[in-house]
Amino acid sequence: MSGITKDSIYRIFSGSQKVSESLPEVQIISTEPFSSEAKILKGSIKAGDILVESQHAYNFKPIRIAIEGDSTLRQIQKQNATDLITKKLNSSGLFELANGRQEEGWIVYLLQPDKKQDGEYNYAPNTTLPISNPDAPMEAWVLNMVHPASAYLLVRNAC
Repeated sequence: MSGITKDSIYRIFSGSQKVSESLPEVQIISTEPFSSEAKILKGSIKAGDILVESQHAYNFKPIRIAIEGDSTLRQIQKQNATDLITKKLNSSGLFELANGRQEEGWIVYLLQPDKKQDGEYNYAPNTTLPISNPDAPMEAWVLNMVHPASAYLLVRNAC
C-alpha cells in the first residue's frame, strides 16, 4: 500500500461505514517501501484481518493560509466565505489560518472577477488578478505568499 505514514491509526474493518471506538486499532511506528510496522493500541489483530485507516498522520507543518478579499466584496459575503473556508481548513489538519500575509504559505483571495463577452477574464495591463466587477459571482483564487504574482483559480461560485 502507498500513502501509509508514521503515526497513522488503523482499525479493524467491521463491514460497516460507522467507525466504532471499540474496534481493535494499531498505530504505524515505521514505514518502508514495501512494508510497515505497527504497535497494537487496543484489542488484538490476527493474520488476515483487514484494517482501514481511521486517522491519517501528516508529518509536516500545516500550510499557512491567509484569507483576503477584494474591496468590491460586501462584508457579509467576505465573512460568509471566510467562515466556510476556515471550517473546511480546520477540519483537515493540513492548513492553519494566518493573521495576514506571512513569509510562507498561501493567500486565498476572494474576488468578483469581470469577464469579457467571450468568457475570458478581463485583466488590466500588468496585473495578476482580473478586474473586479461587483455584479459578478464571487470566486476564490490562491496566491503563493512568496510569489504572489502567480495566481490560480480555486473555486467558482462557491459562496
